[in-house]
Amino acid sequence: RPPRSTPKPSSAASDVYKRQDFAARSTMGEVRLSAFAGRWVLLFCHPVDFTPVCTSEFVALAQEQDKFAEMDVQLLGLSVDSVYSHMGWIEWIETKFNPSVNFPVIEDVSMDIARPDRHLSDSQSCAG
Repeated sequence: RPPRSTPKPSSAASDVYKRQDFAARSTMGEVRLSAFAGRWVLLFCHPVDFTPVCTSEFVALAQEQDKFAEMDVQLLGLSVDSVYSHMGWIEWIETKFNPSVNFPVIEDVSMDIARPDRHLSDSQSCAG
């Protein structure tokens, strides 16, 4: 059960938005991290679309997105696949598993977003 009142992020958290800011294409248009300053953001990364584990985790988050919204937490998905792949994957998920996906999924084909946050090192492969 979510708490009745979710505390706002600290000013130190707001500094992260400034240091790690990015703008990128997503399934819901351009997303800029700094646009969410003052809110909690759950940026979750998955290696590639259409894989069984990534799909099950994505479905679970989509099914709980209303609970995250009640706590003023913005969900943002991220992977190295293109926005077009994300849109096809979301359509497949909504058809097969029936959740409505109402949060952006960001493309990071160049891995410019994932690398600065140390999600991926130069030696790691997103598909491996």
